[in-house]
Amino acid sequence: GAFFNKDPEATKHFKDVNASYRSAKATVATKPVVAWMQYYEPNFTISEAHYKMAFASDAGGTPFDAETALAGVPGVYVSTSPTGKTVTISIANFNQSGVTAQAKAAAAAAIMPKLASVDVLVDE
Repeated sequence: GAFFNKDPEATKHFKDVNASYRSAKATVATKPVVAWMQYYEPNFTISEAHYKMAFASDAGGTPFDAETALAGVPGVYVSTSPTGKTVTISIANFNQSGVTAQAKAAAAAAIMPKLASVDVLVDE
């Protein structure tokens, strides 16, 4: 079979890829700030999963600290799990008119200035 009894080849390939990844860790003078964000109604979320923070750091970047940056924005709550942290901004706190589109726009307007330090925004 094509995929059976290939443990030695798989082990060597994994070691090669792992060594390549570790040797490619960037050493840059300017460390861009990186954030992962998505909108899934009715919330904006910024993911600070451990593996994403490691990718950003390994590539020479600085993970965005959403909890600190978004302090004071209405509707922000933080959840922590063994896999990392998620910062959620609920648009319900911006819904004065009962129109979701207006609430989303108001929430985005409150969030955007807080993202000013972000150089790379990954839209999930």
